[in-house]
Amino acid sequence: MRKYILFSYFIYEVAILFTPSFARTEIDTTVTWTLKTGGAVYSSPTCDNGLVYIGSDDGTMYCLKGESGSIIWKFNTSGLIRCKPAIGDTIVYFESDDGYLYAVNKYSGAKIWNLDIGNHITRILPDPNTSFWDYMQSSPCIDSGVVYVGSGNGCLYAVHALSGAILWKATTNDIIRSSPCVYQQNVFVGSNDGYIYAFNKTNGSLVWKYDTQVNGYKRVTNSPRVSNGIVYCGSRSGYFHALDASTGTVLWRYYYSSNYPMIESSAIIVNGIVYVGSSDLKKVFSFNATNGSIQWSCAVSGDTWSSPFYEAGILYIGLASYGNFSTLNSGALLAIDASTGTITWRHNTGTTRFIGGVVSSPTVDHHMIYFGGMDSLVYAIPTMRTDGVPNGIEPLKTFHLKDNYPNPFNPATTIEYQVSVRSHVTLRIYDALGRELSILVDGIQKPGDYRVTLDGRHLSSGVYIARLMSGTSCETKTLVLIK
Repeated sequence: MRKYILFSYFIYEVAILFTPSFARTEIDTTVTWTLKTGGAVYSSPTCDNGLVYIGSDDGTMYCLKGESGSIIWKFNTSGLIRCKPAIGDTIVYFESDDGYLYAVNKYSGAKIWNLDIGNHITRILPDPNTSFWDYMQSSPCIDSGVVYVGSGNGCLYAVHALSGAILWKATTNDIIRSSPCVYQQNVFVGSNDGYIYAFNKTNGSLVWKYDTQVNGYKRVTNSPRVSNGIVYCGSRSGYFHALDASTGTVLWRYYYSSNYPMIESSAIIVNGIVYVGSSDLKKVFSFNATNGSIQWSCAVSGDTWSSPFYEAGILYIGLASYGNFSTLNSGALLAIDASTGTITWRHNTGTTRFIGGVVSSPTVDHHMIYFGGMDSLVYAIPTMRTDGVPNGIEPLKTFHLKDNYPNPFNPATTIEYQVSVRSHVTLRIYDALGRELSILVDGIQKPGDYRVTLDGRHLSSGVYIARLMSGTSCETKTLVLIK
């Protein structure tokens, strides 16, 4: 008896080597929660201490509990909110289409101050089906107690974060929809006049400006990003630019296309690699940050106005589409393997008129992706590893193979197992050499407890393997027959 039992454990270990290891069960990108707002959500979320701040075309800034989506507070304005809020120690800052920059308490939503920085309301219609579809607002950024924000009057403002007093304003020749970026002593921003600007952050004096216009195509609507002394920024001239942050000198440029490609996506730079999307080309690109060589490009099925977010080797980016006023359009949130450019999964959003999908740039916090949809929803979806399993969540196990009894047995033994998710289940019996002898179960089974009898009257004494499988997941047990 002891000899057979010891041998059975040896066979069990050998069997494990030749059977598939536990792998994932396919898991849909199930939504953890959604919040219905009163308008399309162009705004990108900002997360802070478990709270999510995001605006909507209904004119409301929402503060939501990240784990549940419940509303902590909401602050109403008389214009559309299409920016990403900036978070200070106790204040959240955001712009509204009513022409004001707002500062409200980030815990209660109480207004602290608001500042008139130029009325935008004549540039956009209130109907989201007919509004100037590519109109976005400059998202404020905060640095050393100063809030920087662009405006529809063509000015870049520097505002005291606590009092709302204007410290200085610098003028460009057109609307500023680009969001400013601070690096060392300068603040960088794009303008609809086609220039990328560098202003001194202390007094607003012009340090340099760079003309992106080609063949009359202009507008810089995305936001400059700075890393290791290099400014990265796209434009509507067909180029993606890498400029020396001190002088504005071109270090390298990538020419997307002469067919008026719109680079609305703002880049991110991670470990010496630049990631950015291009709308009309319907691609996401990866560049070497130093020399601009392409690492990969990923073709997508829609426009990427959204900016990517990097988390644990995966890029998350929104996918949008647009058409005439009667066409239904939809989009998605994509997850792309950052090393290969392979789309690992997508989550489709609801349909809308004219513009559909995701213009909002996603944010990841505590293994949760937050973003807004043109279907008026705010979404929370768990992040996924490249193998499709949710981060921070144990893989879903569809079954459990229990011990059989009796064991050793003669002439029969009962095999018990439990199915927790409706799935296709097979239970096969193998001899010690791995040869399949019989199939006891093969079919779709509902959740529940199951028993199957193995009749060993036609088998010789020895060790046998029972293998329960569902998809590529399996469990095995050793069975010892003694006659």
